[in-house]
Amino acid sequence: MRKSVDLSELTHALIKFIEANSQIQKLAVILKNMKNINWANSIVTAFISIAVTVIGGLVLFYFQNKEPKLTYTSEKIIPFESQTEKLTIYQIVIENKGSSVAEDVSCKVSIEPALIKEYRVNYETPIATTDSLLKQEIDIKINSLNPKENLRVSILATTINTFPEEPIVKLRAKGINGEKQESKKLEEKKDSDLLRLLQLLVLASAMASTLTLIIRRRFSDGNKHKDNQNQVIAYLCGIHGLSEEVDRFLSLSKDTSYWAEMDRLTSLAIASNEFVRVQKTIDVITDLLEYADMAQSSKGIGYYNIGRLEKFLKNDTASETELKKAEKLIPKLLKTRLKLDPLFK
Repeated sequence: MRKSVDLSELTHALIKFIEANSQIQKLAVILKNMKNINWANSIVTAFISIAVTVIGGLVLFYFQNKEPKLTYTSEKIIPFESQTEKLTIYQIVIENKGSSVAEDVSCKVSIEPALIKEYRVNYETPIATTDSLLKQEIDIKINSLNPKENLRVSILATTINTFPEEPIVKLRAKGINGEKQESKKLEEKKDSDLLRLLQLLVLASAMASTLTLIIRRRFSDGNKHKDNQNQVIAYLCGIHGLSEEVDRFLSLSKDTSYWAEMDRLTSLAIASNEFVRVQKTIDVITDLLEYADMAQSSKGIGYYNIGRLEKFLKNDTASETELKKAEKLIPKLLKTRLKLDPLFK
């Protein structure tokens, strides 16, 4: 059985689609500037954002439909007119169209200016109800109404003038208000519109995924090493004569990170106060920046560490060159580090 959806659900779906479209626009901006950023990570991030948007919209739609949803319909049977009075019958159907129980349901019905002559409350399943008629208003109380359960209120009305087209119905339950059920055609149109929007959301996500794969294959740098970071650093330490570091990296039980190890190697080199050790560390980090596939922020930290080592060797010009490279990638972080670094005070 298909579930009907209301305007708020349709609006939520539209908002989610607009957000997905915004993410695609961000993706285009990323591509234009990919010379200055780690485009692969940025594209993947944009795709993940789109996927989260789509999934979020579907989850929101699912949970909205898990709530109770009280509706009512009303129908007026053709009036009967005698010589002394006019009579007609109103049929009102109250139903829980949601997917959870509606509690403490209250329904008040009046047909002013007509008068209620008699009324009856009928239901197919056992439902605990109380009803009363006070000052020409029927007051119905329902303890709980399960999903798809309904009850029918039949009213025999009389008047000396004309009957209203439909009764006045005030319907509510714990935490929700009831609403008049729209025509079947309009509900089907809303279902169709929402389904179309959800399809567009999925299509947008699929397009972003495909675009990511195409760009990754087209622009990916095949010369960059993407394997285990411990092994990459161990290899470079080995070819530059830092043999004690090779054993350490290969024996680590957890994966390390490039930026943390560049910080550590730099600090050890400066603490050793040995020109050869410092130069070897410069060579390791320089080759690591060229050889390994890493985030732009890690590259910025690498340039900063080379700048530190050159500063320690009193090569101020070389140090300044490396710091300028770092500034392009990590301007705020570099500023903070330079304030804390005693080498630059």
